[in-house]
Amino acid sequence: MPFPEEYYKNLLDKLFDGILCVDQDKAITFWNKSAERITGYPLNDVAGRVLCNEILVHTDREGNPCCKECLIGQCLEDGQTKEVEFYINHRAGHRVPVACRIEPIHDARGQVTGAVQIFHDNTSRVAARNVIEKLRKLALIDPLTGLANRRYLEKFWKARPRR
Repeated sequence: MPFPEEYYKNLLDKLFDGILCVDQDKAITFWNKSAERITGYPLNDVAGRVLCNEILVHTDREGNPCCKECLIGQCLEDGQTKEVEFYINHRAGHRVPVACRIEPIHDARGQVTGAVQIFHDNTSRVAARNVIEKLRKLALIDPLTGLANRRYLEKFWKARPRR
């Protein structure tokens, strides 16, 4: 006996990852509670609206819009899975780093009819990368002069091809 549709909606609302679905026109057809939590946008504000025009503007690390390489659009066209990390603009105005996977949705004939985007807040991973980069710099660059230190030179010397 199949479960009622409401059961699956409640199940998706319990997930930690944000989930949104779009149709062929990139209009939002589904938005779970985690998508709401991560973005700050409630379902009523996004249902039926086109993704990326006003909502969830995707940006790179420097804040440049990524819409020229719209991965949802590419997924709808080529039917291929996409994985990417980018930033979204939260409703409150700050940027949230997210890791995202986009999957095509096929009908019974195998035609792409939409896409699902699964994403999660990537703040802790980005913070860890930043700490690692700072530690790497501290280990290789003299903080007073800004010049390479002995560790850097040893690393460079060992990596240098021998003649």
